[in-house]
Amino acid sequence: MNIRIKTAMSVVTLASAMVSLAPATSASASVSASCGSGYSYIDSYPLKDPWGEKSSTVKLYLYYNGSTGKNCAYTSTTEWTDTEKYMFVTLSSSSDGPYGDYGYYRYYAGPVYAYARNQCVSLSGGLDAPGSGAGAEKYRVSVHNVHCG
Repeated sequence: MNIRIKTAMSVVTLASAMVSLAPATSASASVSASCGSGYSYIDSYPLKDPWGEKSSTVKLYLYYNGSTGKNCAYTSTTEWTDTEKYMFVTLSSSSDGPYGDYGYYRYYAGPVYAYARNQCVSLSGGLDAPGSGAGAEKYRVSVHNVHCG
């Protein structure tokens, strides 16, 4: 009987280890791949709710491709993914853009691209939480003249 308990515990431990080793996937991981090959992560900016609190589930992401000199940006959420909600992303540099993607999406808005070699970029993102019409919580962030060079 003692051997059965030890064997059962070993199986449970092994199963737990296998689950923890499984690769994690997320909407943002799949979006970064859609920026195309050669893009490297630069930064992310949490969107803020109407009270100024930073969200942990809604972010604006920025990537850069050194070969092409282009930046890639998108707004992504891991909350409210069961329904479409209004989302947007904008991106510009001093010589290119602004470019934007606006619409009703489940996971992300974008990606959008702008040429910015040796220049600063400005970007913004937003999400309107679903369900309450005109009174919906609006999450927003805008950053200007960042990642120059």
